[in-house]
Amino acid sequence: MRNTTILLLALLLTLLSSSSTWPPPLTACAPGQHCDDRAAAGSLPSCLLATGVRNFSLAGSPAYDALLNFSIQNLRFALPAAGAVPRPAAVVLPRGRSELTSAVLCARHASLRIRVRSGGHSYEGLSYTVGDGGDDADRVRFVVIDLMRMNRVRVDAASATAWVESGATLGEIYYAVASSSSSLAFPAGSCSTVGAGGHISGGGFGLLSRKFKLAADNVLDAILVDADGRVLDRSSMGENHYAKSKSDYVRSPIARGAVAAILRYLAGGPAGYVILDPYGGAMAREGSGDTPFPHRAGNLYSVQYGVTWEAGDDGGGGGGGDGGGGGGGGEARMAWLRALYAYMAPHVSKNPRAAYVNYVDLDLGTNALAGNVSSPSSSVSRARSTWGSAYFSPANFDRLVGAKTLIDRSNVFSNAQSIPPLQI
Repeated sequence: MRNTTILLLALLLTLLSSSSTWPPPLTACAPGQHCDDRAAAGSLPSCLLATGVRNFSLAGSPAYDALLNFSIQNLRFALPAAGAVPRPAAVVLPRGRSELTSAVLCARHASLRIRVRSGGHSYEGLSYTVGDGGDDADRVRFVVIDLMRMNRVRVDAASATAWVESGATLGEIYYAVASSSSSLAFPAGSCSTVGAGGHISGGGFGLLSRKFKLAADNVLDAILVDADGRVLDRSSMGENHYAKSKSDYVRSPIARGAVAAILRYLAGGPAGYVILDPYGGAMAREGSGDTPFPHRAGNLYSVQYGVTWEAGDDGGGGGGGDGGGGGGGGEARMAWLRALYAYMAPHVSKNPRAAYVNYVDLDLGTNALAGNVSSPSSSVSRARSTWGSAYFSPANFDRLVGAKTLIDRSNVFSNAQSIPPLQI
């Protein structure tokens, strides 16, 4: 039997040039002040064109809907709910380093928030919406930078390494690896259309993880960009359906009688699923603070709960306007899922009740928005006490806040559950 060698990645999460001087610095709205949205959005195309970016589509243009919806995997956030889900001022598809630089800086120049999309698999649509659909969401102007054109994978079989751009899907990575060698593999997820950027930055586990650790554990280097366009690498940093998901971690065996009761609960509900992913093995040999992913030693397995539904199910109407998509059927299914989550509380991790960041769940809490500016520093403590500790652990969250404050103090890259910076 042939031995398998695990490929190590140098991940190009974002490629940006640090030498660009155009456009001028961001002019942001002051707290409580609303910028002229039309003027801000109007300055974006002229800036993009002046810096050589041609591949973009503005709201209302013929290609806009097709580009926006191309990789949306959850119709709760797609066109059927038009009016209920805020839409971006533009979709920009950079082709490489200089265009990506221009896209980020031009969006800042136009006072637009930025959503970066790799594969579009965010469970809560955070890569292409402004979050939880609250009262302030429709006043937040934003642009989607879609990385589908930045999907190059360069494999060096001799050194068992590869450079991967974050717009590449897992399927594209697997294909490139298999084409280069019959004895190389990479330990990531099983869904081929998931984007590398989001999957790996969230940890990224799959069927090989107990033997070969997480996808993120096999990253040798990464090139990132901050809100000012500075390049940061390892050395410088020293189908048509609606869905809702939640997650848990189990640290102690669940008694047989409790398992039977859980199965009866599942049998009495709508069409849903529960996925158990075993943990331990090589994953547990890394410390909980070695990476932002804290779920290491002591976790037996993770639990993913989910429900899906089609337009029209149980009276659902293709998005409806109920905020959850799918009309009343969607609301009923999500209510059942939340009840299941509450039912499982005695059997899962506590203080905090942990969750997996790649199964993003806005029920855990969100960053408040005020017009076009994030809420003050209280958002840090609020996030830490809710979703921050659940996803990352309190200690890891504090480290992430420090990193965010260092590289993006203005909170340019933000969403409903992005790491908030300290207000210094």
